[in-house]
Amino acid sequence: EDLVKGEFFTSIHIEEYEISPNSPIIGKSLLELQFKQKTGVSVITILRGNRKINIPDANEHIYPYDKLIVAGCDEELQRLTASIENKKSANCYDEVPQHHISLSQFEIENESSLIGKSIKELKIREKTETLIVGIERNNESIINFSSDFIFRENDVLLLAGEQEKLDVFDKNIHTFDS
Repeated sequence: EDLVKGEFFTSIHIEEYEISPNSPIIGKSLLELQFKQKTGVSVITILRGNRKINIPDANEHIYPYDKLIVAGCDEELQRLTASIENKKSANCYDEVPQHHISLSQFEIENESSLIGKSIKELKIREKTETLIVGIERNNESIINFSSDFIFRENDVLLLAGEQEKLDVFDKNIHTFDS
């Protein structure tokens, strides 16, 4: 299927899922669950009580009543729902921290310090507290990529994170120079 440039990015949504105490994923780490590989969905934030874990690493475990803030297209979100059950609307907030997760596009321009480097090498998640949820290259959308993915000029990154972190990513991209 050919996607018109930008159409892929508009199909990505942010949803919130509350984990029930009897969910089969309780006690498992994000590494064990492999949501990205199995469903295509990226976990952006875990809300645990009044604690907020932005861009959680693979060793983070899932506990009852955690709220997962995730990004994915409709089909991916349906796959995730089947694996964790109890989808909760993103509009249902009790007295939990507001997450204000946004999506943003970032184009890798000519002579960018990112060109020729991998996601892992740049430590984007650690340095910016944002997550790459999709990449568009030559009008092709790439959603299954590893941390060894090498950036090229004109790649467009779809980033997820808090707006202030996305702004920092954009402003401080030059700080990635090794």
